[in-house]
Amino acid sequence: MAKRTDAAELLFADASVVALEKNKTLPAKFERMLKRLKLKDRVGGKSVAVKMHLGGGIGYTTIHPVFVRILVDALKEAGASSVKIIDGKDPKEGVARGYTEEVLGCPVKNCFGESGKEYTPEEIGFETFDEALFGAEALDVDFFVDFSHIKGHGACGFGGALKNIAMGVIPPETRSKLHRL
Repeated sequence: MAKRTDAAELLFADASVVALEKNKTLPAKFERMLKRLKLKDRVGGKSVAVKMHLGGGIGYTTIHPVFVRILVDALKEAGASSVKIIDGKDPKEGVARGYTEEVLGCPVKNCFGESGKEYTPEEIGFETFDEALFGAEALDVDFFVDFSHIKGHGACGFGGALKNIAMGVIPPETRSKLHRL
């Protein structure tokens, strides 16, 4: 059997701080990880959407804006033609937690557009699931970054990257169809 040569490289940064030095902080470790990704080869000249869950109410288990800004700056430095943060809700809900254009360095948008109703239909062809609607802002880019936090859900286990995309860029109409399958 031939050995796989296309396996993805897993990058990991320990969250512990061993010394109170700038280059040993978690943000510094994150910056070094991003440099190893060779982002210029991936996003140079491309429009980029960063899909996040910005939380709601008094939620605080989202990714801190410091890390989002580091990612946005790295994408811009790599030559992305545009960068936007998207979530499936009104971006004003994230303002109290610091998810603003001024803090993050790029627009923060509802993945369903300004009206909250901008969808792109895609034919699915499944027996009881003929068509899915997807947020137009999520599809209107050349490169898509999923920047998810992981969250425990009671008896259901954990949700993270896949849930952030699968349920995060579809409107309630499509979400309810999925839950009925």
